[in-house]
Amino acid sequence: MTETMSDPEALRTELLGRVEAKKASSSTPGDDKKQLPMVMELSSSTEIASLGTALSSGIDEAKIAQLQQAVEFRHEIAQAQIDWIKEKNNAISRAVMAITPYLEESAAAQLAIAEESRETLNKLMDGIKSLDLYIGKDVVVNTIREGESAPPHIPLTFVQRKLAVDEETAVFLDIGEWFDFEKLPLFFHALNNHPGLVEQIFPSQRCVVCMTTTRRYIDYQDRWANWELNAKNQTVFLMVRDGERLFQVYSGVESHLGAHTLFPTTDEQGNIFRGIDGSQVTFNDVSYTDKLKAHEMVALHYYRFLILCCGLDHRLKLFGEFYDPQDRLSFVSMAFQEKYCRFIYDHDGTGLLDDPDAKVRPSIEEYITQANSHLRSGSRVFCEWRAVCTPNTAPGVVKVDTGTSYRSYYFTADFINDEGMAVAFTRNNEICVEVPVKKDIYRRTRANDVREFNAKVSLTNFQRDPWDDACSVGFLCLDAVKADDLDYYIHSRSSRKNFMYYIKLFKRLSAVLRAEEEQEKPYRQKLIRALVDGNIGTKTNRAEIVDKTVITWRADKKGQPLSEGIDNEKSWKALLGMMDLIAWRGLSHREAAVEMAIFRGSKPLRLIVTTNARLALYVTPTAEERDDRVEKHKWAMLLTFKMSAKGLTLDSSKPALLSKNSVCETTLYEWPEANEWKGLKSVFSSFHEKQRAFEYIETGKEDLRKLSPANPSEFEAGVREWMTAYCEMNDYRKTGGQVQQPRLMIPVGIYINRGDWQYIYVTTESEAAGYFYHNSSERLKKELYQEYVSRFAHPEGKLERLETRGNRLALGMTNRTPDIGMFCADRNVEMDSVNYGPLSYSAYSQLQRIENRLFFVLAEAERGLHRRIYIADNLKSDNGEFIIDKLLGSSHLQVQSAVDVFEVILPKSLSEGPLPVIKSSGEIYRIHHWFDICPKGAEANISLSNIEAPVNKVTRHSFDSREAAIMHILMQKETVKKSVSGDRSNTPEGVVERWY
Repeated sequence: MTETMSDPEALRTELLGRVEAKKASSSTPGDDKKQLPMVMELSSSTEIASLGTALSSGIDEAKIAQLQQAVEFRHEIAQAQIDWIKEKNNAISRAVMAITPYLEESAAAQLAIAEESRETLNKLMDGIKSLDLYIGKDVVVNTIREGESAPPHIPLTFVQRKLAVDEETAVFLDIGEWFDFEKLPLFFHALNNHPGLVEQIFPSQRCVVCMTTTRRYIDYQDRWANWELNAKNQTVFLMVRDGERLFQVYSGVESHLGAHTLFPTTDEQGNIFRGIDGSQVTFNDVSYTDKLKAHEMVALHYYRFLILCCGLDHRLKLFGEFYDPQDRLSFVSMAFQEKYCRFIYDHDGTGLLDDPDAKVRPSIEEYITQANSHLRSGSRVFCEWRAVCTPNTAPGVVKVDTGTSYRSYYFTADFINDEGMAVAFTRNNEICVEVPVKKDIYRRTRANDVREFNAKVSLTNFQRDPWDDACSVGFLCLDAVKADDLDYYIHSRSSRKNFMYYIKLFKRLSAVLRAEEEQEKPYRQKLIRALVDGNIGTKTNRAEIVDKTVITWRADKKGQPLSEGIDNEKSWKALLGMMDLIAWRGLSHREAAVEMAIFRGSKPLRLIVTTNARLALYVTPTAEERDDRVEKHKWAMLLTFKMSAKGLTLDSSKPALLSKNSVCETTLYEWPEANEWKGLKSVFSSFHEKQRAFEYIETGKEDLRKLSPANPSEFEAGVREWMTAYCEMNDYRKTGGQVQQPRLMIPVGIYINRGDWQYIYVTTESEAAGYFYHNSSERLKKELYQEYVSRFAHPEGKLERLETRGNRLALGMTNRTPDIGMFCADRNVEMDSVNYGPLSYSAYSQLQRIENRLFFVLAEAERGLHRRIYIADNLKSDNGEFIIDKLLGSSHLQVQSAVDVFEVILPKSLSEGPLPVIKSSGEIYRIHHWFDICPKGAEANISLSNIEAPVNKVTRHSFDSREAAIMHILMQKETVKKSVSGDRSNTPEGVVERWY
């Protein structure tokens, strides 16, 4: 064995004999099929070499077959060597058992070498199959357009980014969300009819681009169809341009069909891709290996792509003439690529096709949010009515569906148009628009009719459904939207990706704005001529000055056409004044405006031009101008100036929120300090509303005096107010067939929670008539009773009703105000209960003093991050204590005597001691901590008189009143509740109340 292995000729003879014998034994007698002759020597043309050598020598199907035959022969030789080694190993092992370990190790080493050789040959065989790409096997080329070839001096360009057909076509055609691989003929037709689409896809006249139909997942409503059809939608193909000629190329090589770019990115290879020297690539490098590392798979894709392009050029001249014919056979070499090819790495964002604006421009979502931030009364708004109308925004035409509707609501009227333009207006502190709708009217006795009307839609209440996809914008404020901006997003590939809906929308809006610009063109030219005549601005910035002026003017004039501003003398002067200030005059007065701000003790924030051609400056408020009650001050001060030959003079000042961006003013200069004030929002609609609210709660002090019988004249005035409200409510307003009771509403404070605020009122727990009846003199009682029962058809029992009504006061909240003195005669007004936190109704309803209730209400508000309560300053003493109950007197308080409170604590588990049991039944007593309110001087063991509790802790507390005792209990444990008859507390005799 050793001699044969050391002699190559002897080993070759042995192995060739075995291969020949194996082939002879595999032939059946009588088989006329001719056997291929044994390949004893490989010619130079079939020697296994590099990819470049193979391609340069000429490749066709016959040559590939010869290469495959050569590799198969080498594979047979390797297998024969393995079989021979195994036979010799077995023979030696049987002959010499003593030296078996050494011989087995030697033979195993030779066997491993032979096995490695066989695996290498298998890889070579797989690699040779890649040459099928070169000869065009399973490669389909579709001709899209014929024409003239590109000039020879233009290099072949490879574009890195993979493009989507739907995203590119959407710029020129209105395609829907159902665009898939079956709609590709529309794309090819567009390429023939829209030269701009060709220029958009191919940055060079000689170019290769990688494309797929769509990146979107389309739901075909069938599981298997989704899998199969979406796979076809994401099939990758090549688009080739050679001058006017266009081609589509399909290849069956999965490694390049699944690639996300045409050639490696910087991140994938660590440096910018310049090409691959295919002349040094061996067949091992392009083999169909099942398991490759990630970086090997990346390289595999580009090796095969190189072979494919070489074949397309050599066979079909698909790229035209662009290189010296002498270099034809060196297509895959690095030198050829550096000389005749260009690589555009636009996917990395670093190449010449990179969009520099994409780094500074907002995304589509951010752009829409910024545009809608300009929404105000008078704004022009584009609305998609079915998306923006919900039960919260348009309750007049949309109702909640209690059935199984997908959206959980339904429309009671049809929209005349699915989308449209509207001008916003303010209604009840909400920004609204009107939508034209129609509704079928069905009649029994007359012909049916169709009623058309406008329904109100609140844009303030609109919230996008998080379950909806990105197929509706809802509404878009057009005040700051420009056609150029929309066109940018339409033509920006990074913006088009996965935003098909927005591209269609932006194309429609851009057309509207372009038409508007065309109509305004003569008027804009008139404004430019005015600038030229006044020698204002420069040739390069005059159009921009006019644009800023028109946007600001139109936003202030609620979308009026520019023609009205030009034809109106007052508006014309305002436009000229604005342009003058924007161009140069405004900034020339900046230093003077800053000096005025510093003189008043403020810092400058933003210098602006208003819509009435006035120069104004936002400044920080002084300490005297701030109002930090209930919330931090949010308003800056807006100083408006007059300009004259002598300079600037202050015309007016007012609080104003500093918006992040507003089209109703033109910013000339902004200081860094403005960032602290920009975008602040208050729960109050304005600074003046906040002032009116705090002034209003100050009026509650005088009304509280009207509830105290200690002030007879004021108390009688309160009774007369009730009578007036009672008469108004039942005699002059709709009652719904029932006697209505006016609601007592005395303001004492303000409550805010996130973006809402309400007044806190002192009211009654039951009818206000009961409170006044309990505390009136006999004369007033009789008069009040007569007025009370006069509205009832059946007055029987009404006196008892008045006498049984309690006289307890309570706290409530609403943003409404009373309309008749301290009473509200509107039966639709509802009051919310104040939040007592963990206190139950059975607990806080026992508190008679308003100040005790406020203690827990204020404590609960302080627990919340966004909740605050402010009680009127005139309802506090000099030391900060409330005087509400003092103003009310004792009219709402019941006479109370001194009491004792026993706090009882018993074991919860056996680890703390024996569990308590009820003496009468022997059952375990399940309450372990409670409070008993007993008469003053009660025995200490009264709380445990019916309970056997060897281990216990009883603590006595004495108080002057039941109210003080309850406050002590609630402050110790807020979750306690008062025991009622029939519950599990088993309260013994002598205990007035048990709280647990």
